Amino acid sequence: MVIAYRTTLLPQYIAAVVAPTLDELNHLGRQGKPGETGYPRAFELKCRRIEQPMESPEGGSWRGAYVLYDETREESRRWAVRLLEGMGGKVAEDELARALDYPGSLPKTSEEMRSIVPVSYLGRMKSESGEWMSDRWECLTSFIVLQHELPQMALHRMRYQAIRVFDIEMQVAMDTSSMETMYSGGEEAPWGEGVPS
Repeated sequence: MVIAYRTTLLPQYIAAVVAPTLDELNHLGRQGKPGETGYPRAFELKCRRIEQPMESPEGGSWRGAYVLYDETREESRRWAVRLLEGMGGKVAEDELARALDYPGSLPKTSEEMRSIVPVSYLGRMKSESGEWMSDRWECLTSFIVLQHELPQMALHRMRYQAIRVFDIEMQVAMDTSSMETMYSGGEEAPWGEGVPS
């Protein structure tokens, strides 16, 4: 699920760009197989505006933001409904992270601040003929995790890789420079031998 932040031109952008794109994608989604094991997987993407007042400590007001979700996935639909109904006016950052399906959390202490690992999922897609559409890797999403959350990030990545909406090859890019310095004194790093790539 993705939430697009609001600007004064966003409604026009949604109408002119997002809605027609979703129509084309949903045409493909209707041709897919139900469930999450088939390829391509069936889906039905929806984009709706948050009309109820809702605020988060870091993000401020979310009223006027748009929620993009998959109507065919129960978890996606459940979180979208909660966000669209305003979640009682307030939403905690951790709860918002779950709604957005982020595997990490925001740091709450200065110690956690030093353990941030920026992560990007990169992907490239195949055409219907099986050829790569581009040799270039595109950023699919990015987020941060704390060092102790690296194992759950690995599980999150495997889950994303298993959801075969399109034929996408994924890889993970992480900035581990702060961890390399921290673990250079012979202490075992949380990811084991070597530096993850």
